[in-house]
Amino acid sequence: MMKPTDKLTESELQVILDLQANVALALRMKDDISAKLVRHSTGLEVAMELLRIKYSAEGFDVTNKGEWVKKA
Repeated sequence: MMKPTDKLTESELQVILDLQANVALALRMKDDISAKLVRHSTGLEVAMELLRIKYSAEGFDVTNKGEWVKKA
């Protein structure tokens, strides 16, 4: 299990950024294509996004370098 102090690998960070972009696009499009984009997310993408949400709620954020830092 990752801890907020763990660093994400570059590929893990890219997965999160891709998922965020797909969800943002899906929310803007609001049609069948958006539903397909969200459904094509892999289990890893969903798990990483859930970790981001969990740690964000605990006051942490991930930097561009994949480091978890306490929000100011």
